[in-house]
Amino acid sequence: MIKFIKNSELDNERFSQILTPIDTKLDGFDFRNLVVKKPWGYEYLFYEDDLVSAWILHIKSGSLTSMHCHSDKKTALLVLQGEAVFSTLNEGMCLKESQGVVLEKRVFHSTQAISENELIVIEVETPPRKTDLIRLVDSYGRELKGYEAQSEMSKELETFSYKFISKEEAGIAKQVGNMSLSLEKVNNENIKNILGREGIAIVLDGKIRNAKTRADFSVGDILHLKEGDVNELKVESEAKLIKINHPN
Repeated sequence: MIKFIKNSELDNERFSQILTPIDTKLDGFDFRNLVVKKPWGYEYLFYEDDLVSAWILHIKSGSLTSMHCHSDKKTALLVLQGEAVFSTLNEGMCLKESQGVVLEKRVFHSTQAISENELIVIEVETPPRKTDLIRLVDSYGRELKGYEAQSEMSKELETFSYKFISKEEAGIAKQVGNMSLSLEKVNNENIKNILGREGIAIVLDGKIRNAKTRADFSVGDILHLKEGDVNELKVESEAKLIKINHPN
């Protein structure tokens, strides 16, 4: 299940009531080779280019992120390990492995780990501006604070489960949680072989259309194929994806 969630009237009402300015101190900051410590666990940059950034979130069992939104960023979230309760101001849902959501900007949302072990999620944001963060409610008292300061970042990568994929590593799989992630460049000739019959991918660049359903998938969208869908896909020029496979 992949659900697309639009910005609502309630989101806009709550957004208009928040006076916290967006912190710009970290704009342009290089998050590579760092882990950002959070009260609910930690996160790190997995991939970044001019259009998107992909982050891996490790959320401790029972913990949850703030109810927050991004004023200018579209966000995709996909579960790589564990089980989550995902909430907006209007609804809540359970997300299991290979399930996720795509959010318009200014959709307030929160993610809670309900599995026995930690929850691992990939979060893809476009445009890649990490400081675009507005918290409405937070269990850890961070409502009036911006993104974590450099004092909350660690270079001791060996103490965390840290992975990074560069633009030069196309086609090389990286194990993250229970999933295998790879950076792929696809066109109309190779997309069937790369995605397979029931592939999952997050679009990083370009556009892909399902000719049968007329659904378009552009930057920041999650493509979750059902059997036979791959035969209907049409790629406009060349597209770039993060392909997600379950090794088992």
